[in-house]
Amino acid sequence: MVAHLSRSFLLSLCVCVCSQARISQEKEHFLINAFGLLYREVTAGSLVKVDMQGNIVDRGNTTLGVNKAGFILHAAVHAARPDIKCIIHTHVKSTVIVSQASLSPVSFTRIYTVPHVTFYCLQVGSMKQGLMPCSQTAILVGDVSYHNYQGLFVDEEEKETLARDLGPVNKVMFLRNHGVITCGVTVEEAWGLMERVIAACETQVRDVMKFKS
Repeated sequence: MVAHLSRSFLLSLCVCVCSQARISQEKEHFLINAFGLLYREVTAGSLVKVDMQGNIVDRGNTTLGVNKAGFILHAAVHAARPDIKCIIHTHVKSTVIVSQASLSPVSFTRIYTVPHVTFYCLQVGSMKQGLMPCSQTAILVGDVSYHNYQGLFVDEEEKETLARDLGPVNKVMFLRNHGVITCGVTVEEAWGLMERVIAACETQVRDVMKFKS
């Protein structure tokens, strides 16, 4: 699934995906992709089993560990929301723009070009208002939460603010100036929410760019 999602959006934007799933509520274990593998290399057997304290229970078929920032983000959500079984986190360009906290106009700089693919870096975003109900898809996403991103998730204390900002019922949270997470009772729910969020963000960005031009 992780490899499919990264391939699906790689041609039009820069994507980072971190996906994981809770195994057992009783043991508080969940699976997360190993740190050091390309997304196309991730398999079910390479997923790493960890507990809520970050201890590795089973490395799978690799000797790799996990990304601490990814662990803190997912552990915070799982600890606060036992209803959530799967979390998907992306840095898709359109979701990053919508998550921006700046008030300056949106602009992009083309940094390099390869055949059929042009990569852009986001200079400044102006989506302080977040996700707007400007499309049917955005409305179907439902209520969303926002977290003021403070850099890499390396501080254990940030777990509390992550949990508080997500709230007791929402399943989508934008990380300001960073990206978005979607959560689900099943992998399918989290995946479907992510597809809708990305589609809604792409529509919103196009509409805003048309208005500004």
